[in-house]
Amino acid sequence: MSVQIHRVGPDEIALMEAVATTFGEVFEDPETYTGRRPSAAYLRRLLAGDTFMAFAALDGGDVVGAIAAYELPKF
Repeated sequence: MSVQIHRVGPDEIALMEAVATTFGEVFEDPETYTGRRPSAAYLRRLLAGDTFMAFAALDGGDVVGAIAAYELPKF
Protein backbone atom coordinates (compact mmCIF):
# COMPACT_ATOMS: atom_id res chain seq x y z
CA MET A 1 0.00 0.00 0.00
CA SER A 2 1.31 3.42 -0.98
CA VAL A 3 -0.85 6.06 0.67
CA GLN A 4 -0.68 9.69 -0.42
CA ILE A 5 -2.17 12.55 1.61
CA HIS A 6 -3.99 15.05 -0.57
CA ARG A 7 -5.71 18.31 0.36
CA VAL A 8 -9.10 18.38 -1.34
CA GLY A 9 -9.40 21.41 -3.63
CA PRO A 10 -12.47 23.40 -4.68
CA ASP A 11 -12.64 21.66 -8.06
CA GLU A 12 -12.59 18.15 -6.55
CA ILE A 13 -16.26 17.74 -5.68
CA ALA A 14 -16.32 13.99 -6.38
CA LEU A 15 -13.35 13.52 -4.05
CA MET A 16 -15.06 15.54 -1.30
CA GLU A 17 -18.16 13.38 -1.71
CA ALA A 18 -15.96 10.28 -1.39
CA VAL A 19 -14.51 11.76 1.81
CA ALA A 20 -18.05 12.25 3.17
CA THR A 21 -18.91 8.66 2.25
CA THR A 22 -15.81 7.47 4.09
CA PHE A 23 -16.83 9.48 7.17
CA GLY A 24 -20.27 7.86 7.05
CA GLU A 25 -18.75 4.39 6.91
CA VAL A 26 -16.11 4.94 9.59
CA PHE A 27 -18.46 6.68 12.03
CA GLU A 28 -21.27 4.21 11.22
CA ASP A 29 -23.60 7.10 10.38
CA PRO A 30 -24.08 7.20 6.60
CA GLU A 31 -27.32 9.18 6.81
CA THR A 32 -25.57 12.16 8.40
CA TYR A 33 -22.75 12.23 5.87
CA THR A 34 -24.48 11.13 2.67
CA GLY A 35 -28.24 11.43 3.19
CA ARG A 36 -28.56 15.01 1.98
CA ARG A 37 -25.36 16.01 0.25
CA PRO A 38 -24.64 19.72 -0.10
CA SER A 39 -24.64 21.21 -3.59
CA ALA A 40 -21.49 21.31 -5.67
CA ALA A 41 -21.55 25.11 -5.48
CA TYR A 42 -21.60 25.01 -1.67
CA LEU A 43 -18.73 22.49 -1.56
CA ARG A 44 -16.71 24.62 -3.99
CA ARG A 45 -17.13 27.69 -1.77
CA LEU A 46 -16.34 25.69 1.37
CA LEU A 47 -13.19 24.16 -0.09
CA ALA A 48 -12.04 27.48 -1.57
CA GLY A 49 -12.35 29.33 1.74
CA ASP A 50 -9.73 29.71 4.43
CA THR A 51 -11.76 28.35 7.37
CA PHE A 52 -12.20 24.72 6.22
CA MET A 53 -9.77 22.06 5.02
CA ALA A 54 -10.32 18.45 4.02
CA PHE A 55 -7.57 15.90 3.46
CA ALA A 56 -7.95 12.51 1.82
CA ALA A 57 -5.62 9.56 2.28
CA LEU A 58 -5.49 7.97 -1.16
CA ASP A 59 -4.28 4.53 -2.16
CA GLY A 60 -4.33 4.21 -5.92
CA GLY A 61 -7.07 6.81 -6.18
CA ASP A 62 -9.26 5.15 -3.53
CA VAL A 63 -10.05 7.06 -0.35
CA VAL A 64 -8.75 4.95 2.55
CA GLY A 65 -8.93 7.67 5.20
CA ALA A 66 -9.78 11.32 5.62
CA ILE A 67 -9.84 14.21 8.04
CA ALA A 68 -11.46 17.63 8.02
CA ALA A 69 -10.64 20.71 10.04
CA TYR A 70 -12.48 23.98 10.36
CA GLU A 71 -12.41 27.20 12.31
CA LEU A 72 -15.09 27.50 14.95
CA PRO A 73 -15.21 31.14 16.04
CA LYS A 74 -15.77 31.61 19.76
CA PHE A 75 -17.93 34.28 21.25
